[in-house]
This record gives sequence, C-alpha cells and structure tokens, in this order.
Amino acid sequence: MDDALAVVLTLVTRGNCLSDEDLEWIDRQLILPAVPPGWEGDISIGCNEAAWLVFPSGQFHRIGAVAGAALVRELGLEILALTVQPWYVHMVYRPANKEVSAVRATSELALQRLLGPDRPIWAEDYAKRYCFDPEEVESWIRYVEGHNLAANLVAKPWPFISTLTFSKEKGQSGSE
Repeated sequence: MDDALAVVLTLVTRGNCLSDEDLEWIDRQLILPAVPPGWEGDISIGCNEAAWLVFPSGQFHRIGAVAGAALVRELGLEILALTVQPWYVHMVYRPANKEVSAVRATSELALQRLLGPDRPIWAEDYAKRYCFDPEEVESWIRYVEGHNLAANLVAKPWPFISTLTFSKEKGQSGSE
C-alpha cells in the first residue's frame, strides 16, 4: 500500500491463534489478556500444543531488543511502536515495501538465536492493518505504547523506536 503512513502488525507465538474475539479486542484497541484466551495453563487449548510458546515475562525487554534491532538492521524497518507480551507482539512501522513474511522470518531468526535454534517462534496467524491518516497512526502508536505502560515499562523502551511527527499538510510525516 503505497499511500499508507504506517502498518500495524500483530504476530502471535507458536501454538496460539487470533480468534474473532481477539481481533475484535485489537480493533477496539483493548489490551489482550496476559495469557491466551482459554489457556489458563492448559497446553491442550493451543492451536498446536506440541510447539506451544509463551514468552517468559522476565525476557520481554530482551526479546523486543533482539527482534527490533534485527528488523532495523536487516530490513531497514522504521519501527514507531513495539510491545512484547507473553503470547503476542504488536508493532507499528513505516511501510518499507517489506512483506509480513520478511518481518516474521527476520524476527524469528533473531529470536531463535536468543531462545534456541530449533524453536519455532511465530504462528501462521497474524493481523495486519494499514493506516492512512495521521490521527489513526497516532492512535495505534498510543495503543501499542499503552501495553508497555501497563507492563510498567516506558512507552518506548528501545532506542531503535522512532518518533513520528506530522506536518500541517495532511499525510506529510517525518521521523526523529
């Protein structure tokens, strides 16, 4: 989408799914539960329980640092917001003619170096939205940053996150 100002991407960890209810929560910009809906410690609830993955809570910051740095370095992605949660990641980034498959593969390879080389990271399920106006972009950035604040982190916990500014002319944007 050449005229999009930003892309909002939600990736879920292996073994998890985005249900219609999850997608509705995201559309309404509500913070998803800390554990996958219906999981409650029961590994059999997952879409692929043999490969279930829930990120350890003590590693959220490290996971975000490793994945984000790889996306910036290897794909030239300009990340505007990022949050790592136990079973999903939300990201807002500037369109860079990169397919979701490239974003998934690059972040998965980086995280496999951290979490184990044979460890599948992402499920096939994901949600992607394009943002076409500044207010929409800012709203999604606040939504993603709200996850970090709710987890007692700062809104932009990694140095690679850009700050997007919009000029008075609609659609003109720049990054700091």
